Amino acid sequence: MEFALTDKTLYKIFLTGIFIVLIIWSWYGVQWGLEHIGSGADLRMFTWINTRDFITRNLSIVIAVYGFICLQIAGYAELRHGQRFLTAFALSLILTPLGLLIFTWKKSDK
Repeated sequence: MEFALTDKTLYKIFLTGIFIVLIIWSWYGVQWGLEHIGSGADLRMFTWINTRDFITRNLSIVIAVYGFICLQIAGYAELRHGQRFLTAFALSLILTPLGLLIFTWKKSDK
């Protein structure tokens, strides 16, 4: 019983932190959007080269986000489809998270 109370407390603290970070990111996103609109920048100037440059500049962030998404999908596969977590995580890294979901969905239909 005491563990459930501490789990709920930690959950609330963690969730509050997530909401604070999301609010800050949203605020910066709104500021960026207003500056972008105010500068008269043309949205048609977006190219794949800009995306590639962003990924190469922020490769560590992209890898961390990809790993986090793979962990989340592996946890989902473990809970919903009864797969082992490490196996599901390895498959999601190799097959991409979407590929793992399709693979486990097809497997669970049989």
